[in-house]
Amino acid sequence: MVAKTIWNFASQLLGLIVSVGDRFVLAAILLRGWSTELFADWTTITSCASLLGLADLGFAIFVGNRLQKAFSLNDAPVFQRLVGVSAFIYGVLATLVIIFACGLALLEATTPFLTMRILDSFGASQVILLLGAAQALHTAKSAFSQIYRGRGDFARGALVDSLSTLCIVVTAIMAATCGASVQALGFVYLIAHLVFGWGILLSGLRRSYPELSLRPLLPRSIEVREAALAMRWYALASALPLIWLQAPVLLLSASAVGGAAVLIFVLHRTLVSFGRTFSSMLSMSAGVELAQHVHSRNIPAIEQGIAA
Repeated sequence: MVAKTIWNFASQLLGLIVSVGDRFVLAAILLRGWSTELFADWTTITSCASLLGLADLGFAIFVGNRLQKAFSLNDAPVFQRLVGVSAFIYGVLATLVIIFACGLALLEATTPFLTMRILDSFGASQVILLLGAAQALHTAKSAFSQIYRGRGDFARGALVDSLSTLCIVVTAIMAATCGASVQALGFVYLIAHLVFGWGILLSGLRRSYPELSLRPLLPRSIEVREAALAMRWYALASALPLIWLQAPVLLLSASAVGGAAVLIFVLHRTLVSFGRTFSSMLSMSAGVELAQHVHSRNIPAIEQGIAA
């Protein structure tokens, strides 16, 4: 277990390193091509779009736990059923997120609710729609990305996710280097999430688990009730960090502070977030390995894992 925990941690650490490209390298390039005020507008809209991820409601945690339990008990039919049902539910969630993003874009165009410094309301509404659709694609990935964790391949799943993120970040950096506008960069993010985010994930799953069907399945009413009852705490656990991370940016922008203040806050937030993420990665790395033994009620393995 110690070896797998270390490998899980190392794979997540790679993802943290890749995120540096998005948080610092891309930001530096954008600041050279854009004004600080325009970058603050971009940051405000990305925070707004990121909050659309609240639509997940902790369902990814629920699915990951159930997949891991089914695999630990060697229950292949239940595992396959969970994959199909989660694919259907996330398809519905993604559709609702896109519809909601369209509503937000229309509201911004007609009755602006975000405090913009450079962008007009129509330009801001375009970016909201593009980044909202990209967020919907990212949220829907959870239906399939949890398969790696469920099959005991947490590290491989983290590496696949890191590769997807790396391709998306490199694409955005190339667009920014070429002088992309705010709307163009939003479009690049949308296409990159579709091509690299979904393309790499699906190709990896087909190569790793060719026997697994990814076809959506309509959930039964009892499955919906079971998920709804179990997700109360999962929703809280997933929503609070997202709100804590993104809401302050929207509040700062609403208070009409200068773009430099938003930039400084975002940089400090990123540095603090790295420290918090670093510690949580180790607990996650050990937790996913312990969970398999908990589901199979392997007491000696649990005791050994806790001691390790």
